[in-house]
Amino acid sequence: MSEECVTIHKVIDSGFDSPSTISWCRKNDNHLPSNHTGLFAVGDTSGQVRVWCINVDNEITNISSLMVCTEKDLLLPNLISWQYQTDGDVYIMAVTKGSYLMVYMLQIVNNDIVILDKCIPATAHPMSIAGLSFRKNVILTSSTDGTVNKTAIKTLNSVLSTKTTPVKVTLNEKTPVKYHSIVLSANCIYIAIVTCCTDYITGEDSLEMNFVELQRMEDVIKDLYSIQGKLTKYLDALEYIRQKISAEMELCKEIQDLALGKVRGEDKKMSLRIQLFLMKLQLCLGKQTSVTKAIKMEVSEQTKRKDSLSTTNKQTTLSDEISSVEKKLINEHALEVVEKWRERKMSQGIVEIANEERKVILTMVDWLSQHGDEKTKDTVSAIYKDLKEEQLSELCRESCPLCQGTFSECNVKMMTCINGHKFGRCCLTLTLCTDLPSRKCRHCDAPANRLHSRHEGTFLEDLLHQPCTFCNGELL
Repeated sequence: MSEECVTIHKVIDSGFDSPSTISWCRKNDNHLPSNHTGLFAVGDTSGQVRVWCINVDNEITNISSLMVCTEKDLLLPNLISWQYQTDGDVYIMAVTKGSYLMVYMLQIVNNDIVILDKCIPATAHPMSIAGLSFRKNVILTSSTDGTVNKTAIKTLNSVLSTKTTPVKVTLNEKTPVKYHSIVLSANCIYIAIVTCCTDYITGEDSLEMNFVELQRMEDVIKDLYSIQGKLTKYLDALEYIRQKISAEMELCKEIQDLALGKVRGEDKKMSLRIQLFLMKLQLCLGKQTSVTKAIKMEVSEQTKRKDSLSTTNKQTTLSDEISSVEKKLINEHALEVVEKWRERKMSQGIVEIANEERKVILTMVDWLSQHGDEKTKDTVSAIYKDLKEEQLSELCRESCPLCQGTFSECNVKMMTCINGHKFGRCCLTLTLCTDLPSRKCRHCDAPANRLHSRHEGTFLEDLLHQPCTFCNGELL
C-alpha cells in the first residue's frame, strides 16, 4: 500500500511500552450501513488492555478510553475478538491471557465506555491459548497443547453468563506442535483447526488441518425452522443438511416435515425457499439411490422393472411438488411486488405509467388471477382498476420474438410459443427474457432480464436489483 492511499484521521497515544495486540469492533447497525462508530482495543505485554471509543467519520478531539484489564500480571493478552449485539446496543469483547479467557460486556454511554459486566469462564486450558474465534455468541479457543474449548455466551439484563465445554479433536500426538490457529464457520456448525507441526530431526514445518462438527442435527433443524432474512446467511446450515443427507442417503423425519411443508417458519417466503432446496435435494438423492441400486444389487429383471417404475413415479411426483412450490414462491413474489408498486403509486401520486412498467405489473396481476388464491382477488381487482384495465391487454401480452406467435405453454421459468420456440421467463418481472444473453442465477440457473439505463429512477430499477426469486441467489 502506498503512502498516498493512507489518510491519518487521528493519532492515539496508547500509553503502553510494548503493545502486543490490536482489535476494532464496528457498530454493526443494519439501519446505518456506513456507520463507523465502534470500540478499539490494544493489549500490552504488561497484561493490560485499554479500549477507546472512536468514530472515523467525525473529527473528535477528546477520545474517551477505559482500562478494562488493569492488572500488570505479565500474562500476555495475545488475542482479542468482538461481537456487537444490536439488541441492547452492547459490545462483547473476548480477550485471551495465557491459558485464560476473559469476557467483557461494554457499552458506549454519552461517548464514555462503561463496563456492564465481566466474566472469566471456570474452565481454563492446560497451556497458553493460541487460537480464538468468536461468532454468534460462541467463543472457540485452542491451546498450544491441542485442546479446544467451546464457550457459549448468554446476555440478559446487562448480565453475562458462560458455559464452557471441551471439543474433541484428534491430532497427531507424535509430532511436536508449534502453534494452533482456529476458524469458526459463519453459523457455528464447523470449526477448522490448522496446526503447525515441527520435525525436530529435519527442522521442517508441516501443516495439519482438522475439521470438527460442533452442532447436532436437531440444533441445525431448529435454526432452519426460525430462518429469517437472506438464505445466503444460512449456507453453513444448508451445507450441513446436504452433506448429512448425502451420507445417510435418506431424509430424517424432521427434515421430511420441512420438505413437505408441514412445518413453516416465521418468514413464509424463506420457508418456501428452504422447502424447494430440500425437495431438489431429495430428487437428486432419489436419482443417486436408483443408480446405486442398479450398480450394486443383482436382482431379477422383474424386480428391476418394479424398482425402476416405483423410483420413476416417486421422482415424477416430487418434480410436480417442486413445480407447485415454485408457483407458490412466484405468487408470494408477485403479490409483494404489486402491493409495493400500488403503495408507491398512491404515496407519490403517480398518474402516468410507462408502458414497460405497466406491462410488468399487468403480467404479474394476470399470473395472480390465474394461479393466486382467494386472498389475492381483492388485490388483483384493485390493480386492474388502478390501471383502468379489465384483463391483460393486447398491448401488454407477450408474443414470440421470432415468429410473432402467441405463447401456448408457460411455466415459472420457461415460455413456449405455438411454433415451439422457447424463451426464458424473468424470475423478477415474470415477463419474457428479451435480453440475450440474459442473466442467470448462480445457484439455480433461473433467468432474469438485465438492468438498463432506462430503468434508472423507476420502479423497475429496484425490482431488477433484487436477488433470485426462487433461492435468493445472486443474478449474474
